Amino acid sequence: MHPTEINVRLGVIMDVRRQDATNPAPKVPHLTPGEMKRNALAKAKVFHNTVHVYGNDDYRHHCVPDFELEGMLEYNTTMRFGRAIFVDGKCVWEGYLDTERIAQWEEKIRGWPMPELRYPRN
Repeated sequence: MHPTEINVRLGVIMDVRRQDATNPAPKVPHLTPGEMKRNALAKAKVFHNTVHVYGNDDYRHHCVPDFELEGMLEYNTTMRFGRAIFVDGKCVWEGYLDTERIAQWEEKIRGWPMPELRYPRN
């Protein structure tokens, strides 16, 4: 099999598109974190207070605009499935936490203030 034929097959399987002068990458507008925040503040109707808890009790606390919530949940339940996710004080994804620890975290985060919206969120 010729190397070009292998590359074509891999490109089809992996949906890899070669980017060179004959096939440049599409132009995507780049937004700065400040622009992303301004856009979110203007677009969002509701902000959600989210807490992501790892099995060792480390956590991340975020403010998530309503229009990003579904995508955030989809990504985190697929790619970071081990951590529990709490939205507005209620557990929506258990991760590796047991029922007792979920109840403890729900009690612990009750009344936590909304963090500042920031980009990137990590």
